[in-house]
Amino acid sequence: PDTLGKMLGDNMYQQLRQTKGMENDGLILPEKIAETYFHLAHQHRSTWTHEIDIRSYSDTAWWNNNGKSLADES
Repeated sequence: PDTLGKMLGDNMYQQLRQTKGMENDGLILPEKIAETYFHLAHQHRSTWTHEIDIRSYSDTAWWNNNGKSLADES
């Protein structure tokens, strides 16, 4: 497994993948984080920001949270 898998151990890592994994859209892929930060670092000067909020698809943002996540709606 990746670094997280090495830190958690095989059993905990597999449990995390099953409960939050790709089928539930609960894990953030490291390569997608890298792509997002690359875009942030190379944004056009006419439209720029210093803020970014990275979260998984199933994690509802705090300003749009009625007490349940997108995963709860399926």
